[in-house]
Amino acid sequence: MPILLCCEKKNNDSVVEHQIFASLLPEMVDAIYKDPEIYLNFQEALRREKIDSTQIDKAPSRADRRKKIVVAVSEILYPPDQNDIESLQLIIKSNNLKIQIPKSKIAHKLVFPVYNNKKYIFKYFSKSHEEESEVYTDGINDWRISVSFSRIQFDEKKDFGILTGTYDCRPQCGVGYVIIVRKTSNGWKVFKVFDTWVS
Repeated sequence: MPILLCCEKKNNDSVVEHQIFASLLPEMVDAIYKDPEIYLNFQEALRREKIDSTQIDKAPSRADRRKKIVVAVSEILYPPDQNDIESLQLIIKSNNLKIQIPKSKIAHKLVFPVYNNKKYIFKYFSKSHEEESEVYTDGINDWRISVSFSRIQFDEKKDFGILTGTYDCRPQCGVGYVIIVRKTSNGWKVFKVFDTWVS
């Protein structure tokens, strides 16, 4: 089991990770958030001609869009899961990134407060997201929304970073992602997002 560290030396990966998550959390959540109704009622949505398979991200929802979405965010950043290593390495190679994926890395706790924005209400969870999440329903299915991210693996100059993200609409769906972040003159930005698995 990985060791958790809250306090590490300045100017190392954990300091940069905090800066990235503090500034990019809403953008990263938005990059991986999907409407659970699409995944849970995909065939019904197709029959009603609400969406087609190439327009899944643009599908309308029966949920009230005026209401903020409560998202439980894992406060622990674990090393990349062994099941994700192959996807990470393929994406690193295809994007010509100079990033090495370490065999092991210490887990790390996010310690900054999460701030809500126009779309989301964020709540941290550490063990189970069941208590921190709000139950949503579309009249057919119930779900709770949570997200978690891995630690960020950087290139030597810390110009690029790569991490995994998991979007969960428990109990029935989940999606895995690889996210590339890039340092720009205006700070860190989400550069590219890749789907890696769906359940």
